[in-house]
Amino acid sequence: MRRVPWTVGLVALAAGLRLVRVGAWDIGLDEAYSALVAARPLADLVAFVARDDFHPPLYYLFLHLWQTVAGSDEFWLRFPSVVFGSLAVWVISRLGTELADARTGFVAGLLAALSPLHIFHAQDLRMYALLLLLASGALLFFVRGLRTGRTGDWVLHAGFLALALYTHYGAYLLVAGETLAVAWLWATRGPLPVRSWMASAGIALLTFLPWSHVLWQHLRRTAPPQAADGILIPIQQVAYALVAFTSDFLPPGQPVLKAAVLLVSFAAALSGARTLRERPASAVVLMCTSLGALGLAALVGLRLQTIAVGTHVLIPRTLLVASVGYLVLLAAAGTRLRPRPLGWGLLGLLVVLNLAALPRVYLGPRPLWGPWRAVAAYVAERIREGDGIVVVSGHWARPFDFYFGPRAKPVRIVRYYGRQDLGRVRDLVAHSSRVWLVLRQPEAVDPHGRVVRLLDSVARSPSQFSFPAGTRILLFTLAHRSQPIDTRR
Repeated sequence: MRRVPWTVGLVALAAGLRLVRVGAWDIGLDEAYSALVAARPLADLVAFVARDDFHPPLYYLFLHLWQTVAGSDEFWLRFPSVVFGSLAVWVISRLGTELADARTGFVAGLLAALSPLHIFHAQDLRMYALLLLLASGALLFFVRGLRTGRTGDWVLHAGFLALALYTHYGAYLLVAGETLAVAWLWATRGPLPVRSWMASAGIALLTFLPWSHVLWQHLRRTAPPQAADGILIPIQQVAYALVAFTSDFLPPGQPVLKAAVLLVSFAAALSGARTLRERPASAVVLMCTSLGALGLAALVGLRLQTIAVGTHVLIPRTLLVASVGYLVLLAAAGTRLRPRPLGWGLLGLLVVLNLAALPRVYLGPRPLWGPWRAVAAYVAERIREGDGIVVVSGHWARPFDFYFGPRAKPVRIVRYYGRQDLGRVRDLVAHSSRVWLVLRQPEAVDPHGRVVRLLDSVARSPSQFSFPAGTRILLFTLAHRSQPIDTRR
C-alpha cells in the first residue's frame, strides 16, 4: 500500500462524513454552554471555568478566539471539531501502522472514519474531538518513544499529553493506561526507556499542576458522600462504552443486538491482541490503554458515581480516549485473524453496522433539540421596551440565551430553575408591560405550573405560539399596564 494516497483518502472520507449536515441543526444544550462560556471576557473566562464548570479551560480559550471569526453561525462554530476529528483519523491510522502494519493502520483509520461515536463528537461544539486528536497524538509518540527512545518523541508526547489534560480530565485514562503498559513491559520484557517515559509524563503532569487544585475542588464538590454500592453500575457503563466504541447509535430498544455487539467486539479485541504475538509490546500497549484503562475507570466509578450535572461519570464521551486502542485491536483482528474469511467477515459486519447507524447520527436526536434560532428570532423581532422574558425550561435556557443575546435590544430575562426563582418572576412582572413566557419541558422545573398561574392572575388570556419539538411561547399583556397584543408572525 502506498502510504500517502490512502492516508489522504482516509482523511478526505472522514472529513466528508463529518461535514454532512454539520450546520443543519440549531445549537444544542451543551453546545450553547460552550459558546456562552467562551464568549465571556478573557479575564473572567478562566475564573468562571474554575468556579462553575467541570472541565479544564483549553477548549473554551480556543473557542473564545474562534468565535471572533465564526460568530453565531452553526457550521463555522462546529467546523474546528470537524477538523480535529478528521485529523484524529489520520493519527489513529498511523498508530495502527506503528503497532502492527500498514494494512492494520488503514483499517484502524477506516473504522475511526466510520465510527458513529467519533462522527457525532466531530460535529459537536464541545471539546471531545480535540481531546481525541490530542490523546491519539500522545499515544502515538508514546509508542514511538518506547520503540526508538528518541528525545524528540518524548518531548512531543509530553506536549500532546499536557494539552490533552488541559482539554478534558478523561486524558487521565491515557496516563493510567500508559502506566499499566510500562509496568507490564518492564516486568516481563526487561530494559525499557522507563526514565524517559517518567520524565515525559512528569513534565506533562507538572505542566498541569497549576490547574490540579481546581480539579481537586471539582472532585470534592461532585463526589458522593459514600461510594456506590457494588461494581455493577460501573461495569454496565463500561460495557455500554465498548458497544459505543464499536458502533454507536444502534437501533433503540434492541438489548439482544447490543449484547451481541458487545460480546463479538470484545472477543475480537482479545483476538486482535493475540494476532500481535510476534509484537507482544504492541499488544500490551493496546490492551492497557483500552481495556486496562476502562477497568481502572470502573474502579474510579465506584467512588465518582456522578458528575456535577447528575450524569454518570462513566459515559462514552468521558471514556473516549480508550476507544483509540480498542479500534486498533479490532482492526488487527480484522486484518490478521486466520482463517482470512473470519477477519473479513468481522470487518464487513463492523462497516455495515456503522453505515446503518449514520442516518441516526445525522437525523436524530440533535434536530429534536429545538428550533431555538427561530424562537429567539420570533421574540427579538416583536419585543419592545418595557417587555420582560421568563424562560421556563431549566438548562434549555442556554440555547435561547445564545441566539437571543446578539440580536435583541437589552431586556430583562428571568431563567426559572425552580420555586426559588418565583420572587424574581414576581419582580419582573411588577416592572413589565408584557411578559414573554418561553416553555420547553416546563414539567422538569415547574411541575405545578406556578409561573403560568402567577401570570394568569395578573394578565389577559395569553396569545400562544407553538414551535416544533414542544417549544411554546405565551405572550401575556399585564392588566396593570394594558397594551395591545402584537400577534404578528
